[in-house]
Amino acid sequence: MRQFSLVINDEYELSKLAQKLSYLLKNHSAVIFLEGDLGAGKTTFMRHYLAAMDYHDIVVSPTYTLVEVYELDSSVIVHSDCYRISEDDIYF
Repeated sequence: MRQFSLVINDEYELSKLAQKLSYLLKNHSAVIFLEGDLGAGKTTFMRHYLAAMDYHDIVVSPTYTLVEVYELDSSVIVHSDCYRISEDDIYF
């Protein structure tokens, strides 16, 4: 498994990263872990990523729902928030 860290300085860089990843991962399965404080831009990244995947509906943070599922023509994107997940939640 490959792992690396990036520091993103603004939303423009975040958007470009999301666009590049959507291109590289097209027709592939992947798991992307985003780590950051509340308000760091994790959901903003998802908005840009989904837009790059041609999804143009509302994208919300899964902070309270724990999981948001976005169905696209060619794939399903699952956006989950692991911050509050307990071991019992994982089985659910």
